[in-house]
Amino acid sequence: MSDERGRDGAAGAPAGRPEQLPPWTLPSWYTAVARLSLVIPLVITLAAGSLPDPVTFLVLLVVYAGWSVLRAVWLRGRPVGAAIAARGHTAVAVVADLGLLVGLTLTSGGPDSPVRFAFFVWPVATVLWRLPKATGAVGAGCLAAYVTMLGAHGFGGTRATEGDAAVEASLLLWTALVCVLIAAILALRERQVGDLLATRRALLRDALAAETRERSVLADALHDGPLQTLLAAGQDLAEATGADGASPSVRRADESVHRTVRELREAVFALHPQVLSAAGLGAALRAAGERAAHRGGLTVRYDLRVPGHVPGEQLLYSVANELLTNVVRHARAATVDLRLEAAPDAVLLTVADDGVGIDLSAARRGPAEGHVGLAGHRARLEDAGGTLDVVPGPDGGTEGRARLPFTPGDSFGAAGDGVTSDGATPG
Repeated sequence: MSDERGRDGAAGAPAGRPEQLPPWTLPSWYTAVARLSLVIPLVITLAAGSLPDPVTFLVLLVVYAGWSVLRAVWLRGRPVGAAIAARGHTAVAVVADLGLLVGLTLTSGGPDSPVRFAFFVWPVATVLWRLPKATGAVGAGCLAAYVTMLGAHGFGGTRATEGDAAVEASLLLWTALVCVLIAAILALRERQVGDLLATRRALLRDALAAETRERSVLADALHDGPLQTLLAAGQDLAEATGADGASPSVRRADESVHRTVRELREAVFALHPQVLSAAGLGAALRAAGERAAHRGGLTVRYDLRVPGHVPGEQLLYSVANELLTNVVRHARAATVDLRLEAAPDAVLLTVADDGVGIDLSAARRGPAEGHVGLAGHRARLEDAGGTLDVVPGPDGGTEGRARLPFTPGDSFGAAGDGVTSDGATPG
Protein backbone atom coordinates (compact mmCIF):
# COMPACT_ATOMS: atom_id res chain seq x y z
CA MET A 1 0.00 0.00 0.00
CA SER A 2 1.41 3.39 -0.94
CA ASP A 3 1.77 5.86 1.92
CA GLU A 4 2.64 9.18 0.32
CA ARG A 5 0.29 11.87 -0.86
CA GLY A 6 0.81 15.28 -2.45
CA ARG A 7 -1.22 17.24 0.09
CA ASP A 8 0.50 16.16 3.29
CA GLY A 9 1.53 19.77 3.70
CA ALA A 10 5.08 19.82 2.41
CA ALA A 11 4.83 21.86 -0.74
CA GLY A 12 5.80 25.44 -0.55
CA ALA A 13 7.25 25.46 2.94
CA PRO A 14 9.33 28.58 3.53
CA ALA A 15 13.07 28.21 3.44
CA GLY A 16 14.74 27.82 6.78
CA ARG A 17 11.75 26.24 8.53
CA PRO A 18 12.14 22.59 9.51
CA GLU A 19 9.22 20.64 8.06
CA GLN A 20 8.45 17.94 10.63
CA LEU A 21 4.81 17.42 11.50
CA PRO A 22 3.62 14.76 13.97
CA PRO A 23 3.11 11.49 12.06
CA TRP A 24 -0.38 10.97 13.46
CA THR A 25 -1.53 14.14 11.64
CA LEU A 26 -0.71 12.66 8.21
CA PRO A 27 -2.75 10.31 6.00
CA SER A 28 0.46 8.39 5.29
CA TRP A 29 0.68 7.52 8.98
CA TYR A 30 -2.93 6.34 9.08
CA THR A 31 -2.21 4.08 6.12
CA ALA A 32 0.86 2.64 7.82
CA VAL A 33 -1.24 1.84 10.88
CA ALA A 34 -3.87 0.20 8.64
CA ARG A 35 -1.20 -1.99 7.05
CA LEU A 36 0.13 -3.05 10.44
CA SER A 37 -3.33 -3.77 11.85
CA LEU A 38 -3.92 -6.40 9.14
CA VAL A 39 -1.58 -8.63 11.15
CA ILE A 40 -4.42 -9.24 13.64
CA PRO A 41 -6.84 -11.06 11.26
CA LEU A 42 -3.88 -12.90 9.72
CA VAL A 43 -2.87 -14.23 13.14
CA ILE A 44 -6.49 -15.27 13.75
CA THR A 45 -6.48 -17.10 10.40
CA LEU A 46 -3.36 -18.99 11.43
CA ALA A 47 -4.76 -19.81 14.86
CA ALA A 48 -8.01 -21.11 13.34
CA GLY A 49 -6.06 -23.95 11.67
CA SER A 50 -7.05 -26.00 8.61
CA LEU A 51 -4.55 -24.19 6.36
CA PRO A 52 -3.19 -26.06 3.33
CA ASP A 53 0.36 -24.82 4.00
CA PRO A 54 0.59 -23.44 7.56
CA VAL A 55 4.41 -23.31 7.61
CA THR A 56 4.70 -21.14 4.51
CA PHE A 57 1.79 -19.02 5.73
CA LEU A 58 3.60 -18.44 9.05
CA VAL A 59 6.80 -17.43 7.27
CA LEU A 60 4.92 -14.99 5.05
CA LEU A 61 3.06 -13.64 8.08
CA VAL A 62 6.34 -12.94 9.89
CA VAL A 63 7.73 -11.25 6.76
CA TYR A 64 4.57 -9.16 6.41
CA ALA A 65 4.64 -8.08 10.07
CA GLY A 66 8.30 -7.11 9.85
CA TRP A 67 7.71 -5.22 6.61
CA SER A 68 4.77 -3.34 8.13
CA VAL A 69 6.77 -2.33 11.20
CA LEU A 70 9.74 -1.18 9.12
CA ARG A 71 7.48 0.83 6.82
CA ALA A 72 5.79 2.55 9.77
CA VAL A 73 9.17 3.37 11.34
CA TRP A 74 10.47 4.72 8.02
CA LEU A 75 7.48 7.03 7.65
CA ARG A 76 7.56 8.17 11.25
CA GLY A 77 11.22 9.15 11.09
CA ARG A 78 10.91 11.40 8.04
CA PRO A 79 9.57 14.88 7.45
CA VAL A 80 6.51 15.14 5.27
CA GLY A 81 8.41 16.42 2.26
CA ALA A 82 10.89 13.53 2.35
CA ALA A 83 8.04 11.00 2.51
CA ILE A 84 6.29 12.57 -0.47
CA ALA A 85 9.44 12.87 -2.55
CA ALA A 86 10.34 9.18 -2.16
CA ARG A 87 8.15 7.94 -5.02
CA GLY A 88 10.42 4.96 -5.63
CA HIS A 89 9.60 3.76 -2.13
CA THR A 90 5.91 4.11 -2.97
CA ALA A 91 6.18 1.75 -5.93
CA VAL A 92 8.13 -0.76 -3.85
CA ALA A 93 5.50 -0.54 -1.12
CA VAL A 94 2.64 -1.32 -3.54
CA VAL A 95 4.46 -4.29 -5.07
CA ALA A 96 5.49 -5.67 -1.66
CA ASP A 97 2.01 -5.28 -0.17
CA LEU A 98 0.18 -6.98 -3.02
CA GLY A 99 2.83 -9.67 -3.50
CA LEU A 100 2.71 -10.67 0.15
CA LEU A 101 -1.08 -10.58 0.09
CA VAL A 102 -1.18 -12.94 -2.90
CA GLY A 103 1.19 -15.33 -1.13
CA LEU A 104 -0.81 -15.26 2.10
CA THR A 105 -4.03 -15.91 0.21
CA LEU A 106 -2.60 -18.85 -1.78
CA THR A 107 -1.13 -20.54 1.31
CA SER A 108 -4.40 -20.21 3.22
CA GLY A 109 -6.79 -21.66 0.66
CA GLY A 110 -6.73 -19.46 -2.42
CA PRO A 111 -10.28 -18.72 -3.60
CA ASP A 112 -11.60 -20.37 -0.41
CA SER A 113 -9.40 -18.29 1.94
CA PRO A 114 -10.99 -15.53 4.01
CA VAL A 115 -7.74 -13.59 3.50
CA ARG A 116 -8.96 -12.81 -0.04
CA PHE A 117 -11.27 -10.18 1.41
CA ALA A 118 -8.19 -8.06 2.14
CA PHE A 119 -8.12 -7.24 -1.59
CA PHE A 120 -11.48 -5.53 -1.10
CA VAL A 121 -10.37 -3.58 1.98
CA TRP A 122 -7.07 -2.37 0.56
CA PRO A 123 -8.53 0.38 -1.71
CA VAL A 124 -10.66 1.64 1.20
CA ALA A 125 -7.56 2.53 3.23
CA THR A 126 -6.24 4.68 0.37
CA VAL A 127 -9.32 6.92 0.52
CA LEU A 128 -7.53 8.66 3.41
CA TRP A 129 -5.07 10.14 0.92
CA ARG A 130 -7.85 12.05 -0.88
CA LEU A 131 -6.00 11.34 -4.16
CA PRO A 132 -8.47 9.73 -6.62
CA LYS A 133 -5.80 8.72 -9.14
CA ALA A 134 -3.69 7.01 -6.50
CA THR A 135 -6.74 5.21 -5.13
CA GLY A 136 -7.66 4.10 -8.64
CA ALA A 137 -4.12 2.80 -9.23
CA VAL A 138 -4.17 0.81 -5.99
CA GLY A 139 -7.65 -0.53 -6.80
CA ALA A 140 -6.44 -1.67 -10.23
CA GLY A 141 -3.44 -3.31 -8.59
CA CYS A 142 -5.69 -5.15 -6.13
CA LEU A 143 -7.87 -6.40 -8.99
CA ALA A 144 -4.81 -7.58 -10.95
CA ALA A 145 -3.37 -9.28 -7.85
CA TYR A 146 -6.71 -10.98 -7.16
CA VAL A 147 -6.94 -12.32 -10.71
CA THR A 148 -3.29 -13.44 -10.48
CA MET A 149 -4.10 -15.36 -7.29
CA LEU A 150 -7.06 -17.05 -8.96
CA GLY A 151 -4.97 -17.99 -11.98
CA ALA A 152 -2.14 -19.35 -9.82
CA HIS A 153 -4.61 -21.44 -7.84
CA GLY A 154 -6.30 -22.74 -10.95
CA PHE A 155 -9.87 -22.06 -9.80
CA GLY A 156 -9.74 -25.38 -7.96
CA GLY A 157 -11.26 -24.38 -4.63
CA THR A 158 -14.14 -26.27 -3.07
CA ARG A 159 -16.34 -23.18 -3.30
CA ALA A 160 -15.02 -21.09 -6.14
CA THR A 161 -15.98 -21.64 -9.74
CA GLU A 162 -15.03 -19.40 -12.60
CA GLY A 163 -18.45 -17.76 -12.32
CA ASP A 164 -18.00 -17.10 -8.59
CA ALA A 165 -14.55 -15.65 -9.28
CA ALA A 166 -15.98 -13.36 -11.95
CA VAL A 167 -18.65 -12.12 -9.51
CA GLU A 168 -16.07 -11.43 -6.81
CA ALA A 169 -13.77 -9.69 -9.33
CA SER A 170 -16.65 -7.46 -10.46
CA LEU A 171 -17.43 -6.64 -6.83
CA LEU A 172 -13.77 -5.76 -6.28
CA LEU A 173 -13.87 -3.49 -9.32
CA TRP A 174 -17.05 -1.84 -7.99
CA THR A 175 -15.40 -1.34 -4.57
CA ALA A 176 -12.39 0.32 -6.19
CA LEU A 177 -14.60 2.64 -8.26
CA VAL A 178 -16.62 3.64 -5.19
CA CYS A 179 -13.38 4.35 -3.30
CA VAL A 180 -12.18 6.54 -6.19
CA LEU A 181 -15.47 8.44 -6.09
CA ILE A 182 -15.23 8.97 -2.32
CA ALA A 183 -11.60 10.09 -2.64
CA ALA A 184 -12.62 12.58 -5.35
CA ILE A 185 -15.40 13.98 -3.16
CA LEU A 186 -13.02 14.30 -0.19
CA ALA A 187 -10.41 15.98 -2.40
CA LEU A 188 -13.02 18.47 -3.62
CA ARG A 189 -14.08 19.18 -0.04
CA GLU A 190 -10.45 19.65 0.94
CA ARG A 191 -9.90 22.15 -1.87
CA GLN A 192 -13.05 24.05 -0.89
CA VAL A 193 -12.00 24.17 2.75
CA GLY A 194 -8.51 25.27 1.69
CA ASP A 195 -9.97 28.06 -0.43
CA LEU A 196 -12.15 29.22 2.47
CA LEU A 197 -9.19 29.18 4.83
CA ALA A 198 -7.08 31.12 2.33
CA THR A 199 -9.85 33.71 1.98
CA ARG A 200 -10.17 33.94 5.76
CA ARG A 201 -6.42 34.42 6.17
CA ALA A 202 -6.42 37.12 3.48
CA LEU A 203 -9.30 38.95 5.16
CA LEU A 204 -7.57 38.69 8.52
CA ARG A 205 -4.31 40.04 7.09
CA ASP A 206 -6.22 42.95 5.55
CA ALA A 207 -7.99 43.63 8.86
CA LEU A 208 -4.74 43.55 10.82
CA ALA A 209 -3.05 45.79 8.25
CA ALA A 210 -5.96 48.25 8.46
CA GLU A 211 -5.79 48.18 12.26
CA THR A 212 -2.06 48.83 12.16
CA ARG A 213 -2.57 51.81 9.85
CA GLU A 214 -5.32 53.20 12.09
CA ARG A 215 -3.15 52.75 15.17
CA SER A 216 -0.32 54.58 13.45
CA VAL A 217 -2.62 57.44 12.41
CA LEU A 218 -4.06 57.70 15.92
CA ALA A 219 -0.61 57.59 17.52
CA ASP A 220 0.62 60.37 15.22
CA ALA A 221 -2.49 62.43 15.93
CA LEU A 222 -2.06 62.09 19.70
CA HIS A 223 1.65 62.86 19.47
CA ASP A 224 1.28 65.90 17.24
CA GLY A 225 -1.86 67.24 18.90
CA PRO A 226 -2.76 66.71 22.59
CA LEU A 227 0.75 65.71 23.62
CA GLN A 228 2.31 68.86 22.19
CA THR A 229 -0.44 70.97 23.75
CA LEU A 230 0.24 69.45 27.17
CA LEU A 231 3.98 69.98 26.77
CA ALA A 232 3.33 73.64 25.96
CA ALA A 233 1.03 73.90 28.99
CA GLY A 234 3.73 72.41 31.16
CA GLN A 235 6.21 74.98 29.89
CA ASP A 236 3.75 77.77 30.65
CA LEU A 237 3.25 76.44 34.18
CA ALA A 238 7.01 76.27 34.69
CA GLU A 239 7.31 79.91 33.60
CA ALA A 240 4.37 80.90 35.83
CA THR A 241 6.09 79.40 38.85
CA GLY A 242 8.77 82.05 38.73
CA ALA A 243 11.66 82.45 41.11
CA ASP A 244 9.41 82.85 44.15
CA GLY A 245 7.80 79.42 43.72
CA ALA A 246 4.15 78.71 43.10
CA SER A 247 0.99 78.17 45.01
CA PRO A 248 -0.02 74.59 45.90
CA SER A 249 -2.74 74.62 43.24
CA VAL A 250 -0.24 75.55 40.53
CA ARG A 251 2.17 72.82 41.69
CA ARG A 252 -0.67 70.28 41.60
CA ALA A 253 -1.58 71.41 38.10
CA ASP A 254 2.04 71.08 37.02
CA GLU A 255 2.25 67.56 38.47
CA SER A 256 -0.99 66.60 36.75
CA VAL A 257 0.26 67.86 33.40
CA HIS A 258 3.53 65.95 33.71
CA ARG A 259 1.71 62.78 34.76
CA THR A 260 -0.70 63.09 31.83
CA VAL A 261 2.21 63.62 29.45
CA ARG A 262 3.81 60.38 30.69
CA GLU A 263 0.54 58.49 30.36
CA LEU A 264 -0.08 59.87 26.89
CA ARG A 265 3.42 58.91 25.78
CA GLU A 266 2.77 55.39 27.09
CA ALA A 267 -0.46 55.28 25.11
CA VAL A 268 1.25 56.50 21.94
CA PHE A 269 3.97 53.88 22.32
CA ALA A 270 1.43 51.12 22.98
CA LEU A 271 -0.64 52.08 19.94
CA HIS A 272 2.18 51.88 17.45
CA PRO A 273 5.78 51.81 18.65
CA GLN A 274 8.08 53.09 15.95
CA VAL A 275 10.62 50.41 16.87
CA LEU A 276 8.12 47.72 15.75
CA SER A 277 8.01 48.94 12.17
CA ALA A 278 11.68 49.92 12.14
CA ALA A 279 13.37 46.91 13.77
CA GLY A 280 10.70 44.24 14.18
CA LEU A 281 9.01 42.38 16.99
CA GLY A 282 12.13 41.33 18.89
CA ALA A 283 13.31 44.91 19.37
CA ALA A 284 9.78 46.12 20.15
CA LEU A 285 9.38 43.47 22.85
CA ARG A 286 12.68 44.49 24.41
CA ALA A 287 11.50 48.12 24.46
CA ALA A 288 8.17 47.05 26.02
CA GLY A 289 10.04 44.99 28.60
CA GLU A 290 12.24 47.95 29.51
CA ARG A 291 9.18 50.13 30.03
CA ALA A 292 7.54 47.45 32.18
CA ALA A 293 10.75 47.13 34.21
CA HIS A 294 10.78 50.88 34.77
CA ARG A 295 7.10 51.05 35.77
CA GLY A 296 7.03 47.99 38.01
CA GLY A 297 10.54 47.82 39.42
CA LEU A 298 11.04 44.45 37.70
CA THR A 299 13.96 42.58 36.24
CA VAL A 300 13.04 41.42 32.74
CA ARG A 301 15.02 38.59 31.18
CA TYR A 302 14.89 38.18 27.40
CA ASP A 303 15.14 35.15 25.15
CA LEU A 304 14.13 36.48 21.73
CA ARG A 305 15.12 34.01 19.04
CA VAL A 306 13.44 35.23 15.85
CA PRO A 307 14.37 37.54 12.98
CA GLY A 308 13.33 41.15 13.08
CA HIS A 309 9.93 40.91 11.38
CA VAL A 310 7.55 37.99 11.84
CA PRO A 311 4.01 37.31 10.61
CA GLY A 312 1.35 38.97 12.77
CA GLU A 313 3.86 40.98 14.77
CA GLN A 314 1.40 43.77 15.62
CA LEU A 315 -1.00 41.24 17.13
CA LEU A 316 1.74 39.48 19.07
CA TYR A 317 3.10 42.79 20.30
CA SER A 318 -0.34 43.81 21.58
CA VAL A 319 -0.66 40.50 23.43
CA ALA A 320 2.79 40.88 24.98
CA ASN A 321 2.03 44.43 26.04
CA GLU A 322 -1.22 43.32 27.70
CA LEU A 323 0.52 40.48 29.54
CA LEU A 324 3.32 42.78 30.75
CA THR A 325 0.78 45.37 31.89
CA ASN A 326 -1.03 42.71 33.93
CA VAL A 327 2.26 41.67 35.52
CA VAL A 328 3.01 45.25 36.54
CA ARG A 329 -0.48 45.83 37.90
CA HIS A 330 -1.32 42.56 39.61
CA ALA A 331 1.54 40.05 39.88
CA ARG A 332 3.77 41.71 42.52
CA ALA A 333 6.63 39.97 40.73
CA ALA A 334 10.35 40.57 40.93
CA THR A 335 11.37 38.88 37.67
CA VAL A 336 9.72 38.39 34.29
CA ASP A 337 10.93 36.08 31.51
CA LEU A 338 10.04 37.26 28.01
CA ARG A 339 10.55 34.62 25.32
CA LEU A 340 9.89 34.64 21.58
CA GLU A 341 10.69 31.72 19.28
CA ALA A 342 9.69 30.19 15.95
CA ALA A 343 8.35 26.65 16.05
CA PRO A 344 8.09 24.62 12.80
CA ASP A 345 4.62 26.03 12.08
CA ALA A 346 4.03 28.94 14.46
CA VAL A 347 5.49 31.88 16.35
CA LEU A 348 5.47 31.32 20.12
CA LEU A 349 5.42 34.09 22.72
CA THR A 350 5.77 33.46 26.47
CA VAL A 351 5.59 35.93 29.36
CA ALA A 352 6.31 34.24 32.69
CA ASP A 353 6.61 35.94 36.10
CA ASP A 354 7.49 34.85 39.64
CA GLY A 355 4.64 36.75 41.28
CA VAL A 356 1.68 35.74 43.41
CA GLY A 357 0.09 33.55 40.73
CA ILE A 358 -3.30 33.61 39.09
CA ASP A 359 -6.77 32.70 40.34
CA LEU A 360 -8.18 30.73 37.40
CA SER A 361 -11.78 31.05 38.58
CA ALA A 362 -11.40 34.82 38.85
CA ALA A 363 -9.78 34.92 35.41
CA ARG A 364 -12.75 33.07 33.92
CA ARG A 365 -15.12 35.60 35.53
CA GLY A 366 -13.06 38.50 34.21
CA PRO A 367 -14.98 39.25 30.99
CA ALA A 368 -18.32 39.15 32.83
CA GLU A 369 -16.96 41.67 35.33
CA GLY A 370 -15.71 44.04 32.67
CA HIS A 371 -12.07 42.88 32.47
CA VAL A 372 -11.93 42.29 28.73
CA GLY A 373 -8.27 42.96 27.94
CA LEU A 374 -7.00 39.38 27.79
CA ALA A 375 -10.34 38.08 26.54
CA GLY A 376 -10.22 40.46 23.59
CA HIS A 377 -6.66 39.47 22.70
CA ARG A 378 -7.55 35.79 23.03
CA ALA A 379 -10.47 36.26 20.63
CA ARG A 380 -8.27 38.03 18.08
CA LEU A 381 -5.63 35.31 18.28
CA GLU A 382 -8.25 32.60 17.85
CA ASP A 383 -9.61 34.44 14.81
CA ALA A 384 -6.09 34.21 13.39
CA GLY A 385 -5.96 30.47 14.15
CA GLY A 386 -3.81 30.91 17.26
CA THR A 387 -4.24 30.44 20.98
CA LEU A 388 -3.64 32.36 24.21
CA ASP A 389 -3.33 30.50 27.51
CA VAL A 390 -2.71 32.15 30.88
CA VAL A 391 -1.94 29.49 33.48
CA PRO A 392 -0.06 29.04 36.76
CA GLY A 393 3.67 28.72 36.16
CA PRO A 394 5.44 25.41 36.89
CA ASP A 395 7.43 27.02 39.72
CA GLY A 396 4.82 29.52 40.86
CA GLY A 397 3.79 32.82 39.38
CA THR A 398 1.88 33.08 36.12
CA GLU A 399 2.73 32.11 32.58
CA GLY A 400 1.06 33.55 29.49
CA ARG A 401 1.60 31.59 26.28
CA ALA A 402 0.53 32.88 22.86
CA ARG A 403 0.81 30.84 19.69
CA LEU A 404 0.23 32.32 16.23
CA PRO A 405 0.53 29.92 13.28
CA PHE A 406 2.03 31.01 10.02
CA THR A 407 1.36 29.79 6.49
CA PRO A 408 3.71 29.12 3.57
CA GLY A 409 2.92 32.61 2.21
CA ASP A 410 4.08 34.35 5.36
CA SER A 411 7.58 35.79 5.44
CA PHE A 412 10.23 36.36 8.05
CA GLY A 413 12.77 39.14 8.20
CA ALA A 414 16.34 38.48 7.22
CA ALA A 415 18.19 36.33 9.70
CA GLY A 416 19.82 38.47 12.31
CA ASP A 417 17.51 41.46 11.95
CA GLY A 418 16.55 42.47 15.43
CA VAL A 419 17.62 39.18 16.96
CA THR A 420 18.31 39.66 20.65
CA SER A 421 20.34 37.29 22.71
CA ASP A 422 19.65 36.32 26.27
CA GLY A 423 19.78 39.32 28.54
CA ALA A 424 18.06 41.15 31.35
CA THR A 425 16.71 44.60 32.03
CA PRO A 426 16.74 45.53 35.72
CA GLY A 427 13.99 47.69 37.11
